[in-house]
Amino acid sequence: MKGLFSTFRKLGGWSLLDQWLKAGVLPYAVAQVCLTGASRKSLELVRLGVQQKILHKLRKRYLPVLEAFDEEWKSGLYATKREVCPRIWICWMQGMENAPKLVQDCYLSIQEHVTGRKIVLITAKNRKEYIVFPDYIEQQYEAGIITHTHFSDLLRVALLAKYGGTWIDATVFCTGGVVPSYMLDSDFFVFQNLKPGADGHVLNISSWFMTAYAENKMVLAVRKLLYEYWKENDRLIDYFLLHHFFSMVMDFYADDWKKVIPFSNSVPHILLLRLFEPYNKGCYEDLKRICPFHKLAYKRAPEEFALKGTFYDVIFNK
Repeated sequence: MKGLFSTFRKLGGWSLLDQWLKAGVLPYAVAQVCLTGASRKSLELVRLGVQQKILHKLRKRYLPVLEAFDEEWKSGLYATKREVCPRIWICWMQGMENAPKLVQDCYLSIQEHVTGRKIVLITAKNRKEYIVFPDYIEQQYEAGIITHTHFSDLLRVALLAKYGGTWIDATVFCTGGVVPSYMLDSDFFVFQNLKPGADGHVLNISSWFMTAYAENKMVLAVRKLLYEYWKENDRLIDYFLLHHFFSMVMDFYADDWKKVIPFSNSVPHILLLRLFEPYNKGCYEDLKRICPFHKLAYKRAPEEFALKGTFYDVIFNK
């Protein structure tokens, strides 16, 4: 029972139930729990089923918007630049001086290892120098309807659509070495949930690291969907709205999506999973060889950060 409640909390707990209620999928979720049981695996399957239902709802409503965008694209409305933008976009609204230590260390690692590019730190004070959203988005953000997390989703898409470059979450740690050119210089690149692990999933990209040329077709399409969504709605149907819209766009522009070089999003999470385990130099060196970027998280218990001899302690307290 304790494990069940732990899984329930990890999946989102009561806030997730409230979100499902507002999205109109709670009756489906309850029915699935009654049919399949309430084990950890069953709850995971229910969550996947709910995501499928939400994607279906979004596709039914917004596919015409995507089709209209496609007609605009074909008409030449968008002047594609197809140029590599040597910018790295990182956001910490309060300013890096007010960020947790782990976030500051991650930011320093990008500055140290990702050279030859302009690193732009987006804050609450300077964000409008780069992107001004439509009034209906700004108003809903100021009213708290659009959450800080989702606003960050809107921000990364808007920046990449307008300027291009690479968006890197503030909790991404760079260990240096050779950074594959496709990660920073591609027309479009994201880490992906690859088969066979992707089977049954609808959310198959990670948004914490995104590279694109300015006015990339898929990024522009997602921006169009997001803006249209907030024209019509005053609540967020799902925490992963950005990912749902990317799923729609990936299916719609399947030939373009096939050109994106695949790299598993599980690999950059290995360090996070081991962060507070006893340090193993061989393991760490292997991780650095596999991938130069590692997605971490700063929301952990203070006593974990205080542990000695862990990966975190050796890497970040040196």
